[in-house]
Amino acid sequence: MRVHTNIELFKDAVSATSQRNGIQEIFIEKDYWVTLILKTIFENEIGKQTIFKGGTALSKCNSLIKRFSEDIDLVILRNPEETGNQLKKKLKTISKCAGQIIPEIGVEGITNKKGMIRKTAHSYKKQFSGKFGQIRDFIVIESSWLGNYEPYEKGLISSMIYEMMKETGQQRLIDEYEMNPFEVKVLSPKRTFCEKIMSLVRFSYSDIPINDLRTKIRHIYDIHILLKDNAINAFFNSIDFDIMLQTVGNDDVQGFKNNSEWLKVHPVSAIIFA
Repeated sequence: MRVHTNIELFKDAVSATSQRNGIQEIFIEKDYWVTLILKTIFENEIGKQTIFKGGTALSKCNSLIKRFSEDIDLVILRNPEETGNQLKKKLKTISKCAGQIIPEIGVEGITNKKGMIRKTAHSYKKQFSGKFGQIRDFIVIESSWLGNYEPYEKGLISSMIYEMMKETGQQRLIDEYEMNPFEVKVLSPKRTFCEKIMSLVRFSYSDIPINDLRTKIRHIYDIHILLKDNAINAFFNSIDFDIMLQTVGNDDVQGFKNNSEWLKVHPVSAIIFA
């Protein structure tokens, strides 16, 4: 992806995509940089050991939700022989890949480089201005070895600018600027669906659950939208859902060893479902 190296072409492409999709230019621009970071990571050697997950994956890879999701959530493959230091090195490699494209910035309350989760913020040079609202004007990458990465599947990712170029017959520009879709490993939407439910259950047992659940409103939206998908809805009404939810719960026991009392209660008892 090299359209950004031609500033005028980049601006024209962002504006054309904005007009075609009815989405503000600032979000088209951010989508481009999110996509470029993902491309850089998954075309690196570390990409072979990385799984794309979360809301951005549901939007960009599975096309199951249409909201703009700005964060990049990743989980790394691991084997029993790997030490904590080896796993931390993998997380650091992901951050370095992103940093080659967009400089890292320190953000209080976000940046974290300790333990099983690494969270970094990256700020790109903006060609467009506007109100981001609740969406950050920088990109957050969260990578971890916490939780399970199975089941996963292969998926294709592309930018909104690519979609515009494809729909308007600009294949020459697509090829010249290396805008074609690329392959990633992506967590199964069914697993993501269950993880979002269990996340809401966990926050239902915090000290001030209503306040914490408000910060997870996107999970509620995503679950609502996912249930409109025939495959997800069929899964939800099958025994496979119970099995997967139990699997996610068991994985959370390992991930939240010091705070897992909420896992001893059936999810249906959580305040979110009251």
